[in-house]
Amino acid sequence: MSQHGDEYRRLSFWHDTVPGPLHPGQGLDGDTEADVAIAGAGLTGLWTAYYLTMANPELRIVLCEREIAGFGASGRNGGWCSAHCRSLSGWRAASQRSRCTGRCRRRSTRSGR
Repeated sequence: MSQHGDEYRRLSFWHDTVPGPLHPGQGLDGDTEADVAIAGAGLTGLWTAYYLTMANPELRIVLCEREIAGFGASGRNGGWCSAHCRSLSGWRAASQRSRCTGRCRRRSTRSGR
């Protein structure tokens, strides 16, 4: 299923906005040793490699990806966007409303209301 060049750009808006060429990296030319091997360079794989490196820079980490970073679902995901809350304060207010509603429900359940 390997794609080449501009075909990667057609996958999503995110791929199309990456500057420079999109080509898979050089494959392993043989066996290698690592402290941690990560299969997949999606969001989970990349962040795992990043935080492991931050926690212990001496770790030998190998990140293997068949295509390019973000090729799978991570590269096509538009995130969780909502027009309901237009700002961070809107999200905070919605979150506080939700917590308040939960507290009111718990109180009314305990008091038998």
